[in-house]
Amino acid sequence: MSTKDSRKQKTLDPLNFDEFDDLLSGNMPITTDLPPLHEIVREPEEETYERPDIITEEIPKVEVIQEMPLSASLIVYEQLQPKFSVQIRLDETLIGREDPMGEVFPELDLSEIRNARMISRKHAKITREKDEFYLSAISTVGTQLVDRLLQPGERVKLKNNDIIVLSGQVAIKFLIKTVL
Repeated sequence: MSTKDSRKQKTLDPLNFDEFDDLLSGNMPITTDLPPLHEIVREPEEETYERPDIITEEIPKVEVIQEMPLSASLIVYEQLQPKFSVQIRLDETLIGREDPMGEVFPELDLSEIRNARMISRKHAKITREKDEFYLSAISTVGTQLVDRLLQPGERVKLKNNDIIVLSGQVAIKFLIKTVL
């Protein structure tokens, strides 16, 4: 007699889960003499009642269109590696280097970036108008959006995943997220 035959054939009680671990561990063979599933599972009985104080007219469906607010952030890269990120919180975000003596305090301060001397104190700015973001070049040193060099004072609409390059030294990725 094989080991399989010598084991006790046991049928699980459909409502008894104490033996479930034995079944999963392989200590108990599965038998097919269980009752059909429709005999084990009972459909819940429907309860119906009427409330006379409820209006039974069909209420028309109204489609509510709600614009989801957008959030934007900038990821600063140094030597092709992400260095830090900044969330855009204001309607106007100045990008440049901090200069306390000149009272320049940009929201995106690039003073700690290698080769930061090539970046102007007031290099560029990002402006938010409703749910659209625009990049404006301020500096004459060079502000590039994707593959286009912007002239000082030029303003261009930003798209998700746009790459901004400042002075040919620092890359910044622009990201838009929908806030739920």
